[in-house]
Amino acid sequence: MTVEIQKRFFDNECLDFIDATIEKSKNTACLRASYPTNNWMPEIIHNSAPVLIYDIHDSEILNKDLKSKIEFEGDARFMIYYWPTGSYIPWHNDAHAKLVGTLYCNTWWNRDWGGAFLYEDGDKTLAEFPEYNKLVIQRDNTWHCTTPVQKELYQAIDWDHRRIYPEYNQGPVPITRTTLQIFMEIYDKKNMYN
Repeated sequence: MTVEIQKRFFDNECLDFIDATIEKSKNTACLRASYPTNNWMPEIIHNSAPVLIYDIHDSEILNKDLKSKIEFEGDARFMIYYWPTGSYIPWHNDAHAKLVGTLYCNTWWNRDWGGAFLYEDGDKTLAEFPEYNKLVIQRDNTWHCTTPVQKELYQAIDWDHRRIYPEYNQGPVPITRTTLQIFMEIYDKKNMYN
């Protein structure tokens, strides 16, 4: 199979690092967007809302843990992706890299909010939904896409429909689909979708 699913992938030290990096990225001007560039071609964007991207430069802790679980050459490249309402990625393959991973960073996500990872397995189309600390690993240029995110960026608490956990009782709470994108064994750095 060209897609592998691993739940509870990173250890607590790595998760703390990822959470701290996410918080740091929210207070920086170093976010870039998936507008058409040399890296994000129009055929990978279509009509998607811009995906916001934060490059992680100090990733030694993540590389060490990743290499203890997945065999690959060199160091991986890590980026935080923020997926606002209306963002998606159409069907494509990541021909620029041998191994690609998506780690889900939201502690809670309702599948009705979209953002599902679809992929082809023979004549079947399968889906994975965001689940905290679950890693989806793609090998050998798997055809895949991300369905449009449907959730409003800010949503009031609704206890009856259990949209968010009780500890978030401060009024409207931002919940943006957030992933850690991991590119391992990159063939063509010039044509990365990043």
